[in-house]
Amino acid sequence: MFNPLNSLINASNNSQSSNSQVKVLIVDDSEAHRSLYRRYIRTDISTNYQISEANNIREGLKLWRSLEPDVVVLDFSLPDSNGLEFLEAIGDGAIEPKLPVIMLTAYKDGIMAAKAIKIGAADYLIKDEISFDSFCRSIHQVVDRFKLFRQLERSQQQEILISEISLHVRRSLEQDEIYEAIVHEVKNFLNADRTVIYKFNPNLSGTIVAEAVDQPWIASINANIIDTCFRDNLGGAYRQGRIFAANDIYNANLSACHIQLLERFQVKANLVVPILLPDSSTYLGK
Repeated sequence: MFNPLNSLINASNNSQSSNSQVKVLIVDDSEAHRSLYRRYIRTDISTNYQISEANNIREGLKLWRSLEPDVVVLDFSLPDSNGLEFLEAIGDGAIEPKLPVIMLTAYKDGIMAAKAIKIGAADYLIKDEISFDSFCRSIHQVVDRFKLFRQLERSQQQEILISEISLHVRRSLEQDEIYEAIVHEVKNFLNADRTVIYKFNPNLSGTIVAEAVDQPWIASINANIIDTCFRDNLGGAYRQGRIFAANDIYNANLSACHIQLLERFQVKANLVVPILLPDSSTYLGK
């Protein structure tokens, strides 16, 4: 979080990040079918999966909202309704062109398949024709499609963020107002728990001059920090433009005193990206 050199905008997640997983939600009232799909998924060692299950629409929608799965394997015929109702419920207000849903049915019904695709299903499989290869291929295609969509969406959001910050800079000549606008814009964009601007002195001590932080995390505004660990280790690397990222500070080869500094501000995950200016050193990070 607080890795010094002249000036740094830094956003951090105080909670520890987990390893990337593909979250799969299976909604099917047949235990035999769910067991088969679980076996297919677990046999696919190319991907780290997290599997959740429901046997009806109501429970499936509850898990959809709480877990935000990457892909849903959805049976068309369920005790309390059909899969089309599930698609309509999760598609309400969605901005994606398709929904990350693979519809399954026991019937070779072209009309039903067309309805599912029209409402938003990304794929449609016939249960009697499903194999390990076809099942896993469908999951990978859906996950890859939506990953690409989110990357494009994030790129657009980055452009908006840059435009917003540029607008604040043009509107105000007051440095403090610009700082405040920047920390809030960056925090919202990164969905971070905390964003700070840290102003450095030549000896690598410094002061936090702007901050946006969520409750219940400890506020650090105006905190004075002297990080000799940083000065002796990462300071020179940041001057060369080095990027530092740690999902878990305890597994990032940091020195004990550096970890103690981060612990002081409850930080467990951290990203620092230097931005070097001609007349000074300014660093942007998460």
